[in-house]
Amino acid sequence: NLSAGISLKFSSISESKRFYSQALKAIEFGQRYNTHIAFFEDFRLSIISDSIISQYDLTDFCHPAVIQLINFDKQNGTDLLDTLKNYLYYTNSPNEAAKVLCIHRNTLFYRINKIKDMTEITLNNAEEISKLYISIRLLEINDRLV
Repeated sequence: NLSAGISLKFSSISESKRFYSQALKAIEFGQRYNTHIAFFEDFRLSIISDSIISQYDLTDFCHPAVIQLINFDKQNGTDLLDTLKNYLYYTNSPNEAAKVLCIHRNTLFYRINKIKDMTEITLNNAEEISKLYISIRLLEINDRLV
């Protein structure tokens, strides 16, 4: 039952306390996810998420379009949020996103245009894209996407 937590790289021994804390946090999250070797960098978003939910409702940090799509998907039995997630993840490869979703590329673009029309997002700047993607990932990490 040996576990190892690996911090970010550091070069100054005076910073060892900070990086030791990272290693301990990595072990904590590694145990949650049943892994014996845990890298701090792999759990950054989970650590941020834990900090948020200790004080706030997670949905307070979600882009309104994400909440709108969750509700629409629940009411209509669609997968528009998953479409958006994969479109954002494979930002430079819509063919790969379509492949992962098991749909035709044209269907992907049809869905993305539908999402844009419904939610009034543009997907033409990094800030909007990152807010959307981080919202989706935070909900996934906390098993809030059903």
